[in-house]
Amino acid sequence: MSRRIIRIAVSACAVALLAVSATGCKKVAEKAAEEASEAAVESATGGKVELDEGKVSIETTGGQKVEVRAKTLPPDFPKSVPVEEDVKIVSSSSAPDGDRGMGYTLSYLTKTATKKAVADYKAQLVKKGWKIMMEAESEGTFYLSAETAKRQLSATIAPAEDEAPYKTLVNVVEVPLVK
Repeated sequence: MSRRIIRIAVSACAVALLAVSATGCKKVAEKAAEEASEAAVESATGGKVELDEGKVSIETTGGQKVEVRAKTLPPDFPKSVPVEEDVKIVSSSSAPDGDRGMGYTLSYLTKTATKKAVADYKAQLVKKGWKIMMEAESEGTFYLSAETAKRQLSATIAPAEDEAPYKTLVNVVEVPLVK
């Protein structure tokens, strides 16, 4: 399955997941919307889709599995990727990155001020064995890139808007290193 199809599927699933998880109960209209969302993603990907409270799973015709979650981390989320305690997880996903292994995404809100969140995140990356490869800042949004011998990570850390008491949004992508 091409990366473009996986991106489309993950995006469609995220929208469906948020719609289903926002209410928590499955009335007749919600069940119909869930089934329509599953059918749309299955049509786009050729795979099997399952929406469950807080999780969307896609199994491609080639047997690859993609999972998008709301409010929780995938069970196999790498321990080497720093995640603050007491955060509000917005979404996370795991998907195969070709034949190189799994890739992960994570978005969370933290009560830590943005500049402190950046400093803390960099310190945690180094502590967990990551080498900071790039740092940049533009209009209050911070960008980090880091590597280990086998993995690469990029993080975007920015002020959270209209999310009180949360002050900062952290977005992380962690994938196998391409050399």
